[in-house]
Amino acid sequence: MKEYRPWSRSVGAGWQEHLVDPFLEVADRCPDIHIGQVKEKFGRLCLYVSAPEWAMNLAQALEEVSKLYCEDCGRVQGWRKALDDDYAKVTTAPVRGWYRTLCQYCRAEEERSRSLEEQAQASEA
Repeated sequence: MKEYRPWSRSVGAGWQEHLVDPFLEVADRCPDIHIGQVKEKFGRLCLYVSAPEWAMNLAQALEEVSKLYCEDCGRVQGWRKALDDDYAKVTTAPVRGWYRTLCQYCRAEEERSRSLEEQAQASEA
């Protein structure tokens, strides 16, 4: 990336690697693309872009396919990491009051983390 963008790491690593970074590479090569913000909104990738029509279409396509990618690890709906792995099931659902798009593995890790935090808070009380 040719310039510092304060929002450039504001989404999960999975979306960053598979969706945002490739778009930023395209934007770096096209002076007509201006990116105002990149963020997650209601469990989907949001790209705020001023650009030619082809780049706007690309941004909209990335926003649409983001619901098929785990925002944390980048697993794709229906993809297996290894032959003995289950197929990835990517869903969007509330986690701690925020909508997140996660595979079953990252969602389970999020639940374990929340459970441990709740246990720690209960033991302090």
